[in-house]
Amino acid sequence: MIVQTKDIRNVVLLAHNGEGKTTLLENLLFKAGGISRLGSVDEKNTVSDFNEDEKERKCSINLSTAFYEKDGVKVNILDAPGYIDYMGEVIAGVGAADAFILLVDAVGGIKVGTSKFWKIVREKNLPGLIVINKMDKENADYLKVVGDITQRFGKNCVPMFYPIGRGASFKKLENLLT
Repeated sequence: MIVQTKDIRNVVLLAHNGEGKTTLLENLLFKAGGISRLGSVDEKNTVSDFNEDEKERKCSINLSTAFYEKDGVKVNILDAPGYIDYMGEVIAGVGAADAFILLVDAVGGIKVGTSKFWKIVREKNLPGLIVINKMDKENADYLKVVGDITQRFGKNCVPMFYPIGRGASFKKLENLLT
């Protein structure tokens, strides 16, 4: 299928290291039909962490791109590294992006990288969303993290969804739909 430039969207995934960007990317691609099997960072078979150093370290080092097509629109997802050491890769990803997704850990909350990435996307005035990730982990605290986000990033950060449960009682969306 030939896609016109006007029908291409570039979305950059940002988060402090270990927040789940690569896992989110795998799930987005799988649910959209961009890949036929779900990869895993632990199994070293994800789409975006493809070089040997990334597989061994279980973290992104390079900015990588994956895509899916849906209803005539091509969505390029840019998986940026989470370590500040690779800030050049992050800046390149943000520079190419039309929007961002910033992940925040429901247990650890806002970290140094999270704040730095937020500053970069705000300077570029990119639209985006914040995803509170890892709600299934012990000690996940959605309300605390939402409070921290609105306090540090502004009152324009408004929750659009409210989780059902937390930790072991967290209900994943796909479980609610079946």
